[in-house]
Order: sequence, then structure tokens, then C-alpha cells
Amino acid sequence: MYHPKDKIYTVSLNLLPYVAVVFFLFRNHTILELVLTTILSSLVILVCAFLLRLDFFQSQPFAAFVLCFVLSTTLFSLIKSVSNDPASPTADVNKYLATSRAWYILVFGSIALLMSLFLPPWGQPGGYLCVYGINLSMEKALMGARDAMCIVILFYPIIYTIGIFPQVSTFVIWFCEQIDMFIFGGTAATSVFSSLFALGRSVLCSVVLWAIGFGVLSAYLPPSGVSLHGNSCHRGGCPGPRIKCTNEVNVGYSFFLGILFAVAFHLSRATSNYRLYLDLLDYGCGMLCTKACSSGILSKRFKKKLLQKDETQDPLENVYRTALKVRLLQELIYCSLIFLIVAGLSLSTVFCVAQPYLHYVVCGITAVLGMLNHYVLPHLRKETPWLCIAKPILKAAEYGFYEYSNDPSITVVEKILLLSQFIEKNICYPLIFISGLHLAAPRMICVFGVFGAALVISVTGLKIIRHAFGELSRQHMLLILTVLFFNFDYAHLAEGFPLDYFIMSIIFYK
Repeated sequence: MYHPKDKIYTVSLNLLPYVAVVFFLFRNHTILELVLTTILSSLVILVCAFLLRLDFFQSQPFAAFVLCFVLSTTLFSLIKSVSNDPASPTADVNKYLATSRAWYILVFGSIALLMSLFLPPWGQPGGYLCVYGINLSMEKALMGARDAMCIVILFYPIIYTIGIFPQVSTFVIWFCEQIDMFIFGGTAATSVFSSLFALGRSVLCSVVLWAIGFGVLSAYLPPSGVSLHGNSCHRGGCPGPRIKCTNEVNVGYSFFLGILFAVAFHLSRATSNYRLYLDLLDYGCGMLCTKACSSGILSKRFKKKLLQKDETQDPLENVYRTALKVRLLQELIYCSLIFLIVAGLSLSTVFCVAQPYLHYVVCGITAVLGMLNHYVLPHLRKETPWLCIAKPILKAAEYGFYEYSNDPSITVVEKILLLSQFIEKNICYPLIFISGLHLAAPRMICVFGVFGAALVISVTGLKIIRHAFGELSRQHMLLILTVLFFNFDYAHLAEGFPLDYFIMSIIFYK
């Protein structure tokens, strides 16, 4: 099924039937494509073979027949090319569409097999988790997710025909982008590799923070040391009243918060362009090879290759490489300062003695400051404030001049606005998150256990801190909604400020 592109074949259509001509023309064009389709075909067959052994298909013979039909259509799209994609910018067969079915079947089938793998053995009761007053059965959740994936696989030909699922590259970008934005507080991506790189970087940081948090919480915040308003941590299967923070100074947890803030600050400013990091790594390896050549370790032939590479190098590469090195050095200095400041603030007893009043006071001040910075003052500077006033109230120095010959000047209001936004971003919100994480840590351990509490605190803390550093203009609305909803309307459902703020941010943007 392989033929090189540089050769041209002339075929007489009168000598061959139509089916033979189609079979000759539509085939794989490169060895890589041939190997990829072969591997995908083998993996799809293997996954479907394991899916047929599940109870979902064993108890329903018609579902097993439909799965075999879906498998045949998937293999046919790999063996034979599909029709041209109208949305494709080139007038050629879209290679992504030819493999999209196989990738979707692999992903959904693998998720179904993983869900069935984590199911408890038959006859043994599964665990329960109570979140926001809802008792969640882990066994029923895993079984429901597995059955949902199986149903999606069975209806995939219809779903694919309607066009609900895009081609696999677009789906990967969307999926990784949504997970990185709403779970880890990241930003949008523009390509498959950049979205995978950004998501992998966020997951890696979360895993490292999870490991550190687990060690800290298990050593410094044992559940037996938590003081409660009651005899038990649970009431009717759900969490009991709000837990008070103890007066102990927790050194380990303070250092964990310092690391969490430093990582979140770095991720909020880091780029998702992986090529910059690869180029910097390649430059470092080249410098090492150059030193090795100068010391006589490498051969002369390798020296000539390095010299030829230096001659053909783009001079602009050194400019952005130097800028990237300076940026990373600044990030190292800023993250070190943030770690020391946050750890020092967390070590003070004010976050334990003054709770929960300190948290409410800081939230109120930040909400008022956010309303002034992002709603009142910007409207006062508009041409028609609130569409009710004909002229701006806070006018610029150049307002009213047809041609202004002097340089534009910065007004006092703009300086105050800049200083106020700096205080809001770098002082108020860090104080809120430090207070909220201190206040919610014992309750998280009580509800989720030490292992689950470390995961929840790491993921939610990373997301809310990173999101506050990255997008400041909407944080005051999130803060006001979270405080009003989980302290007045549904105070009995509150699970701690970090988790409440995390859930409210997803609901707000969706």
C-alpha cells in the first residue's frame, strides 16, 4: 500500500475496472502513514476485543453486533481514504479525518476499560463521598461513566455523520484547552503540541504539589488534631459544622503554601510555546558541545558541523534567546521572593487567631476595591459614562483639544488606578487565598482524608491563585458571588473557600 511521491504512474482507465482504479489511487502515501494506520488498526481491534468481554456487551448481544459494525467502519476508514473535507484548506484528502474515528474509539474505549478496572469486585460495597450535600457512590459513578462511554462508541457512526465531533486534532486542542483553563487555571492554546505541552506542564506541577502537600498534611495536620463543634466529623453521611483552625503554627504547611504561590505565579506568566524551551535546550547542548570541542574531546568532523551550523544561524535567534534567559532569571528571583513572603506570612499566628473574621474583612475590602478598579473608575473615564452622562467625568489632560502638540501626560487618577490594581492583585488576593487555605485545610482533611485533601488543596489552590494572577478584571465578581452564595444562600453546603471559589469560577465562565 506504499508508493513514493516522486514517481508518476500512468494508468489507462479502459484496461482496469473502476474498483481497481479507486483501490490504486486511494492508498497511503508515506511509510509513516502506513505504519501509523497499521498500529492504529491493531490497537482498535485490541480495545474492541476487551470491550466485548465487559458485562455491558455480554448481556446485550445486539450491542455486541453494533460494536462489531463500528469496528468495521473504523478499520475501513483506515484502510481506505475518506472523501474530501469541505472545511479543509487544501484540495486533497484530509489525513486527520481518515484516522479520527480510530483515535476516538481508542480514547472512549480506553476510558471504559479503565472505569471497569477501578470498579470494586462484585458483591463488595464501594466507597461513598459526600460533597455539597450529595452522597456520591464511587461504584455507581464509575459504572455510569463506563456505560456512557460504551453508548457513545455504539452511536459513534451517527454522531460522526451529524458532525458533533470535529476532527481529532481540533478535539485534542479543545479538550486540553478546556481542562487546562477550568481545572488548572491556564490560558487558550493555538496548536495540538502547545495545548499538550501546557496541559502536561500543569499536570506535572499539580502532581509535584500533591506529593508535597500529602507529606505536609500527613505530618503536620493529622485529622485527630482538628478541633470540631461536635463529636464527629460527619453528620448523616455528610460533613458536619464548620471546623475551627487550631492555634498551632504549622511550619510545613506554610512552606507548602509558599511553593504553591511561587508555582502558580510562574505558570501564570509562562508561555505555552514549547519551541522556545526546546530552542533554549538545544542552545545549551550546543554550548556544551562547543566547550567539549575546544577541550579536544570531540572529533574534528563534529567541529566542522558546529561551525557550519553557526554560519547558517539566524541572528534574530540570539535576540529572543537572550530575552527568554532574562525572563527566566527574573522569574526565578520573583518566585523566590514570593515563596519567602508567603511562607513568612503563613507562619504568623494571625491566620489562626483572627479567623474567620480576618477572612471576611479581607474579602470585603477586596470586593470594594475590585468594584472601584474594574467597574466604577473605568466607567467614569468613558466618553458617555453608563450611557447617562454626555461627557466623561474623569477627563484626560488632552480632552477638548483638536490637536494636542505636547506629549500625553499621566493623570493623578490613572496613577491611583495603577497603584490600586497593584495592591488588589499582589496584596489583597494573596491574603484572601492564604486565609482561605488555612481556614479550609482541617475541613478538607476531615471530608476527603489526607490523600484526597492534598489533591483538592493542590489543584484548587493552583487554579484560583494562577487565575487571579492571570485575569484580574473579573475576580471581584467571582469573589462576591462565592461569598454571598456559600455564606448566606447555601451556607450549609460550603466545603471550604478554595473549593467553593474553584466551583464558582467554572459555573461563572460556563
